[in-house]
Amino acid sequence: AGPSGISEVLLFSGLQEHLTGQPGVCNVKVIHNDPATQQQISLWEKAMGCTLPFDLQQFYMSHDGGLLSWQYMYNKCSIHLGRVNINSLSELSVFNPLRTVDTTHPSLLDLTESGISQSEMWYPSFTTECRVVSFDYSANCGHSCLVFRYTSPELSATFMGVWLLDLSLTFHKICDTFSDYIRLAIVHLGLLQWPYLLTSNFLSPTYLPWYELFIPKRLELDLLGEGNEEEKDENVFSDTKLEFKKLPQKVSKTVR
Repeated sequence: AGPSGISEVLLFSGLQEHLTGQPGVCNVKVIHNDPATQQQISLWEKAMGCTLPFDLQQFYMSHDGGLLSWQYMYNKCSIHLGRVNINSLSELSVFNPLRTVDTTHPSLLDLTESGISQSEMWYPSFTTECRVVSFDYSANCGHSCLVFRYTSPELSATFMGVWLLDLSLTFHKICDTFSDYIRLAIVHLGLLQWPYLLTSNFLSPTYLPWYELFIPKRLELDLLGEGNEEEKDENVFSDTKLEFKKLPQKVSKTVR
């Protein structure tokens, strides 16, 4: 359990149990890797020059990465709709901000130099000021990242929260802690593109009907800008009663 008293492993198990009981949901798969050791975590931190937040350390010491995915049976075809993934320590990807020797080729540093962010709010950048660590990538959404900021050469990097690096390489703040990220992933059932609902990006019309079907109340909160508030209901699945009328008639006929 993390400092907030939330066990990420139990949440994965709870989500699996909840999804298995939903009409039409199929192929619910959960994979938990063996635990990482404190030595492995320390070696990673030393190599990367940053300290993992405590709740993420606790997660890795329970399971060195994990995956939950599920599908929905639609007209006798299974559709991949949900996924929650945390890469193992060895699979964490660090974005390298430095140019190669040949400066005629573009690099991530060019995005920072172009000044794409016009907000006064602090944003990550592809410079040596930041360490951007991707712990998951989705072709529908982008990279979910841990962001660390170096404010002084004498001080260790400060953890700046979990950010989405979307497909246009724009950063969006998702939440402050890894535990919060797990909670948000769980209450959104891992539906594809769920982080978009907490950003200025628009959810794809392809996925919107599935949100209206599975988590209509959560969708409403997200659209009102309240989707990243702390979950007050102990039953995080309390708003997931399926409303089949919100999907085309053919879907209702396939559900038993």
